[in-house]
Amino acid sequence: MVRDRKQFEKLQLLHRFYTYLDVVGEDESGLIFTCRMLKDNKCSIHLTRPPICRRYPQEELIMMGGALSEGCGYRLEPILTFAEVLENVMKKS
Repeated sequence: MVRDRKQFEKLQLLHRFYTYLDVVGEDESGLIFTCRMLKDNKCSIHLTRPPICRRYPQEELIMMGGALSEGCGYRLEPILTFAEVLENVMKKS
């Protein structure tokens, strides 16, 4: 999680991906970004996009407190509901 602008500036020097991002805000968990490569909600470098974008959205990011932005178009849906998982566990007991 990127917590402040100084940390973000260091990351921009270390990883090309971070140069594509602009800070648009901040909340209790850290900085909020937008990607400057998005044009009309489409990736302008889609064929050459970095690996992190190819894997987006990663479930791990959500588990670490990240969130998808409003209107992102992606969504994470569980394969099974919690009730279904619980039911399967109870059957095995």
